[in-house]
Amino acid sequence: MLALAHFFESKSRYQIAEYLKVSRTSVNKWVKGYLDHGLEGLEELPRAGRTCKLDDSQLKQPKAYVLDSINRAESGRLT
Repeated sequence: MLALAHFFESKSRYQIAEYLKVSRTSVNKWVKGYLDHGLEGLEELPRAGRTCKLDDSQLKQPKAYVLDSINRAESGRLT
């Protein structure tokens, strides 16, 4: 949405990409998607590939482990 706001303020796609620190290709894709299909053109499409086999609780465990390790005084470097 921010890229589109800059686009409608007559910024170049190169300037938008540089400001948002993304590739110009991404900006082009977003602008084209919006111009062709409106807001629906900005929605992420399903991606190809294997789906994640972990459920939400399993995905949260590594984050909890790292945060717990940071809080322990005797903790060393995580490997």
